[in-house]
Amino acid sequence: NGADNVTINGLNTGGNSLTIANTTVSATVGTSTIRFINDASNNTLTNCILSGSSTSTTSGIICFSTGTTIGNDNNTISNCTITPAGSNLPVNAIYSAGSSTVIDNSGNTISNNTIQDYFSPTLSSAGILLASNSAAWTITNNKLFQTATRTVSAGRLTIRGIAVITASAGGYIINNNIIGFANAAGTGTTIYNGAFTTLYRGIELTANTTVSNIQGNTVAGINFTTASTTNTTSGIFSGIAVNSGAINIGTTAANTIGSGATANALLINKTVSAASRITGIYVASAGANSAIQNNSIGGFSTGTGATFGYNFIGIATAGTLGDFTIGNNSIGSTTLANSITMGDSNTTTGVCTINGINNAATGTIGIDNNTFANTAVFGAGASTISGIVNTGGINKAVTINTNLIVNASVKGTGGTNIGISNSIAATTLSISNNTIRNFIINNTTGLFTAIVNSGAVTSSIAIDTNKLGDATAGLVTYTVANSGVFIGISNS
Repeated sequence: NGADNVTINGLNTGGNSLTIANTTVSATVGTSTIRFINDASNNTLTNCILSGSSTSTTSGIICFSTGTTIGNDNNTISNCTITPAGSNLPVNAIYSAGSSTVIDNSGNTISNNTIQDYFSPTLSSAGILLASNSAAWTITNNKLFQTATRTVSAGRLTIRGIAVITASAGGYIINNNIIGFANAAGTGTTIYNGAFTTLYRGIELTANTTVSNIQGNTVAGINFTTASTTNTTSGIFSGIAVNSGAINIGTTAANTIGSGATANALLINKTVSAASRITGIYVASAGANSAIQNNSIGGFSTGTGATFGYNFIGIATAGTLGDFTIGNNSIGSTTLANSITMGDSNTTTGVCTINGINNAATGTIGIDNNTFANTAVFGAGASTISGIVNTGGINKAVTINTNLIVNASVKGTGGTNIGISNSIAATTLSISNNTIRNFIINNTTGLFTAIVNSGAVTSSIAIDTNKLGDATAGLVTYTVANSGVFIGISNS
C-alpha cells in the first residue's frame, strides 16, 4: 500500500521456500494474495510460491489496483509459482486495472513465472489480464497451463492465457511465453470441455498506435470444446488475436501456434452444426503500421468423428493500416502430412474450409515468402482450400510474391479452390515467383483456379514467373469424375 523499493525474495537453499497464501474464495473486488495499490512502485516479488482463490472477475492472486498520483509502476513479479490455494481455483491469476490513463499501472514486468489452474466454470478467466489503464508491460518467459480438465457449466465466456483488453495504451512486450500443455515441462494437454458458447484466446491484445511486440511465444497442447458458432473476427479459437493497435508479431522471434511437427497439437471441437471460425493469428489494426512475419502455424485438427463444419484461417487481417507485411510465415508444414485438418473423412457432413492467409486490411500490402503446405478438408457442399486471398489494399500497392502453396487435399461436393486471389483495386499489383502445386480435389463438381486477379489496377500489373505444378506433383489432380472448371491464370 504505497510502498516503494521493497524486495521480497523467497529463495532459500532448497529453492523457493516462501509461500504467501490467501485461502478465501470471496468475489469481493480487490480480494487477492498480493495487492499493489496507491502508487506502490519499483517493488520486486521473486522466488515465491503465491497461492490464492479469489473468485472476483476484477482481481486475481496478484492484483495491481488503483493509484493516487502516478499509478503502481515498475514492479516486477519473477520466478514465482502462481497457483490456487488448495482445490479452489481463482478466476484470474494476475489482474491489473489502474485509476485512469494518467494514473495508470505502467512499466510492470511479469517474467519467468509458472502460472497454473486459473479457471471458472461460469465466468471468463485469464492467466494474466490487463483490464484497463495498464500501459507498456513486459510479459516474458512465463508458462501458463491447466493440470486437470476444466469443464464450463454455464454462459458465454472467454478463456484467455495472456490478455490486454485496454485500448488506451500500447508499448507491450509479450515474448517467449508458453501457453498450454499440462505442466511446466511442456507435456500433456490443457483440456477445456463443456457444451456452452465458450471462446478461447491464447494471447489477446487491444492497444493503441504505440508499437507492441508479440515474439517467440508458443500456444500448443490444448484440447478445446465449445458450442459457439462465432464465425467472424478471431472466431471460436485464436492463438494470437489483436483487436487494435500497432503490432509486430514474430519479426524478431517466431511465434509457434500449434506445431509444425506434431499432429493434433491444437484440437478444436464443437457441439453445434453451424460453421465456426478458427484462426491461428488474427490482427485488426487501425491507422498503424504492423508486421506478421516468421511465424509457424500448424498441428490443428478437429479430431476424429467431427460432424460439423469449420472455417480455418491461418492468418486473418482486417482494419485500416499503413505499410503492412505478412511475410516468411509457415502455415501447415512441409514435413507433416495433413498438418491442418478440418473435418473427418468418415463423419463430417458440414462445410469445411481452409484459407492460409486472408487479408482484408487496407494499406500498402506485402504478402511475400510464405509457405502454405499439407492441409486437408473433409466436408460436404462447398468445402474448399485457398492459399492466399487478398481483399484489402484499396488503391495501394500490393505484392503477393515468392509464396509456396503445396499439397492441399479437398473432399466435398463442390466449391471454388484457389491458389492465390486478389479482388481489390490497387495502384500496382505484383503476383510473381510463386509456386503452386499438388491440389488433390475429390469433388464431383467444383472450380480450381491457380491465380486469379479481379481487382482494378490503375498503374501496372505483373503476373509472371510463377510455377504452376512440376514434373512430379503437377498442379491439380481430380480423383473423381468432375464437371467443374479448371483455370490456370485469370486476370479480369
